[in-house]
Amino acid sequence: MSKYRCYDICCGAGVFAAAFKRAGYKILGGIDSDKDAIATARHNIPDALWENISIEDFSKKIQKNHPLFRANVIIAGLPCQGFSVAGKCEPDDYRNYLYRYFLRIVKRVKPDYIVIENVQGLLHERNKDIFKEIISGLNKEYEVDYRIYDAVNLGTPQYRKRVFIIASKKIPVRYIFENVRFSPEQKTVCEALINIDPKNENVSFNHTFMRHGKNVLEKIKSINSGGPISYRRLIGDQPSLTIISGHNALPLHPEMHRALSNREAARIQGIPDNFIFKGSRTQQTVQIANVVPYPMAMAVAQSLRRAPKTMQTTTGKLCKLLTARTDSSLKTTFRRGFVTFFRKRGRKYKWRAIKNPYRILITEILLQRTKGDMVNEVWQDVITACNPKSKHIDLGILEKVFNKIGLQYKIETITKLNSALGIYFNGKVPPAFDELMQLPGVGIYIASATRTFAFNIPDFPVDSNCFRFINRFYGLKIKGKKSEARQLREFMNSIITKKNPKEFVYGFIDFCAEICAPRNPKCEICFISKLCMHGISLRTQ
Repeated sequence: MSKYRCYDICCGAGVFAAAFKRAGYKILGGIDSDKDAIATARHNIPDALWENISIEDFSKKIQKNHPLFRANVIIAGLPCQGFSVAGKCEPDDYRNYLYRYFLRIVKRVKPDYIVIENVQGLLHERNKDIFKEIISGLNKEYEVDYRIYDAVNLGTPQYRKRVFIIASKKIPVRYIFENVRFSPEQKTVCEALINIDPKNENVSFNHTFMRHGKNVLEKIKSINSGGPISYRRLIGDQPSLTIISGHNALPLHPEMHRALSNREAARIQGIPDNFIFKGSRTQQTVQIANVVPYPMAMAVAQSLRRAPKTMQTTTGKLCKLLTARTDSSLKTTFRRGFVTFFRKRGRKYKWRAIKNPYRILITEILLQRTKGDMVNEVWQDVITACNPKSKHIDLGILEKVFNKIGLQYKIETITKLNSALGIYFNGKVPPAFDELMQLPGVGIYIASATRTFAFNIPDFPVDSNCFRFINRFYGLKIKGKKSEARQLREFMNSIITKKNPKEFVYGFIDFCAEICAPRNPKCEICFISKLCMHGISLRTQ
């Protein structure tokens, strides 16, 4: 049996749970107030207990012998009609406050992990008190964080932004988010609808067509791809817009003069063909429109399962060894020493004075495996070629500049980076480590450096300088593996100054360039040579 036992609150049709089951979780059951949705969940996951009951009544009647109390993972798609921009956005909608019953349930069950999915509107200013209450309610016993994901970046042929709130008792939540992996390419509507007969119905497959009246049919025939708002026709070679069931009707098929069938809509939600919906055709439409996209749910479920191994790797033997050999006094010595070195002897590169996150990210791409003095010669030209407002790249300038210094391969890296920023993050550089790591050309070092230099978030960027310093100071022989880099980042983040961390990092980089250099280190003027294993060995020779 899987060590992850999952229960679904406000489960809808059970698609959220089905994705977790596919990811290796044991599904114990779920509740929802919609009897047709419960029938769908029961049909597709028959070995679980599905109950047609409101969350209000359920929170009052559950006893300790209920399967819910065996769950160590609780997932929830709390009602979102009051938050959704597709709905009426009524602040007094009673469904907006059902989370309070959910918090009561969580307090009783005390699972190891909680995953809540909702619409982006939950974060709107008008809902800030509700969001704050959800987070504070979970924060009493859990570490909590959230992310906004677009389903199109997680393998779904549809633009559909959702908020995921994750609470954890077992591991830091950041390890879970670090394991969410974006899809390299976006899927289109036509790719989603492949091998579905567009002309013939199949009732058992949820593939039936709306019977449009004569006037509506004439209107539909005149609608081109992409418009208008009512009866919007999907564009075949692009991802779908968010699937909603406006007036119980789905968007128009990209080629046929009719609305999508429920099976076609399910495909666009990424739902497997063997998942069958129950209830009337209209009820099926509502169920499909309300689900969290299946690939999106799968991505989160898989990331939670991978996270413990990531934590184990990050906090491994090397990290524990260095932590044990570094007391608070030594940490203070490091902090004061590197900050003082920067203030007195730090190098004055142009890019160290900029604050624009995009320019800082481009600069870090330039500096990767390239000496600062070489970058200094061309930096202004490259920054001019990369416009931070339009994210437009002047390839002519870049080719001229990079041909001059022999770094032509970085043109492709910057071009792909620019494209990914637009696709994943609306052209904005994200501050989160896990989101930066989704970008082409961005690894552990660049992600950490961007966070520190652009957002003033303490996150130490580990490179060859750090490996060399650690080997010399502690008398080790670590080789620079990726797993070791993660452990060094974890260790150095326990030392880095929380206030103005860029001074600490720049001081460390400049210290390693001038004093603890690769060749002929100047141990005689090093502020920590008396504590350094390499310095001690030189004095005893």
